[in-house]
Amino acid sequence: MKIEALADNRCCGCAACANACAAGAIRMAENHEGFLYPVVNHEMCIGCGACDRACPRLDEYPVAYAAMCHSVPIREKSSSGGVFHLLAEKILRQGGAVYGAAFDENFEVCHCRVDNIDDLEKLQGSKYVQSRIGEIFHDVKSQLATGRLVLFSGTPCQCEGLVSYLGKSYANLYVVDFICHGVPSPAVWRSYVQYVAGLKKDTQISHVSFRSKNLSWERFLLEFTFANSSKYRNDLHTDIYLRGFLKDLYLRKSCYECTSRKLHRVSDVTVADFWGVQKVLPEMYDGRGTSLVLVQSDKGRRLFDGIEARVAEVSFTEAVRRNPAYFCSPAIHTKREAFFRRFQAGEALVPLLEELLKEPLKHRVKNGLRSIKMLRDIYHCIWK
Repeated sequence: MKIEALADNRCCGCAACANACAAGAIRMAENHEGFLYPVVNHEMCIGCGACDRACPRLDEYPVAYAAMCHSVPIREKSSSGGVFHLLAEKILRQGGAVYGAAFDENFEVCHCRVDNIDDLEKLQGSKYVQSRIGEIFHDVKSQLATGRLVLFSGTPCQCEGLVSYLGKSYANLYVVDFICHGVPSPAVWRSYVQYVAGLKKDTQISHVSFRSKNLSWERFLLEFTFANSSKYRNDLHTDIYLRGFLKDLYLRKSCYECTSRKLHRVSDVTVADFWGVQKVLPEMYDGRGTSLVLVQSDKGRRLFDGIEARVAEVSFTEAVRRNPAYFCSPAIHTKREAFFRRFQAGEALVPLLEELLKEPLKHRVKNGLRSIKMLRDIYHCIWK
């Protein structure tokens, strides 16, 4: 039941839960400050959920947490704290199936099904491009019909699409979304992959990471690894694709007026990077990535409970303070139409982006100073 997870600063002591409990399993007891809080007798509880439905505060915010997977190797391969891997692993260990976004053989992004932990790595890490769903919804439905546990992960709109397609709730379905900035065009990504591949004609791309932690979790480092072990990497200030993405130049049109950015979602759990965690919960920051977890439902609570992670509860306000994309859509770039018109006409991608994204000299100097500061901070973090 959710009322037991309600933080002290959110419970107002109204006793609606105790009054709603027909089994008499809830009593109001004073805490050390003399205020009344609900205490549940689990032997008497019949699990009807009346207390949760009566609580006026549970409808306000999802319960928020900072979380870090105990396994450093898992975190190293994850965009933030590795929580998605833990949730997915929990389903797979029970014989379930996990769906998420992965690279195909051409490094385009598509949804696929994973049936074992060994293959889970392909779903880890952010992919800053819209994934192709294909026939995955059909496959999810067929797996659910057999009674198999299923975890589906995707953007908020993809999760809404799945739930709408299914048309009814399934006790064996867990839905995990994330705080989404917006989805870039697959055609633009395809062109960029071709550009990077062309830089080293004597070898092929073997791996891509949008969020390599080679230098820092916060750095947004796009890294291409080639078959000869050489690498091509740039951060959010120097990589032209990341700059276009974060400047909202080539997002899908619906991203600029996204109706999926809302308080209560169809997902059971929402995950994200916990930006600013070092200021809110310094003990939950080590520079290797911390996940923000928002538990949206009772099923989400059951899925999240017991994972092998270090966990600390935090207020919803603090959790999303530096994640405005939870509620707010990006502003459409003034040069978006010009970009797609010229891109469709066949202009080379990189020169086009360099022209349209060129910043004034003072901005370039500022970004350079920011990069120097980041390197200094990383040095102190490592050698302190």
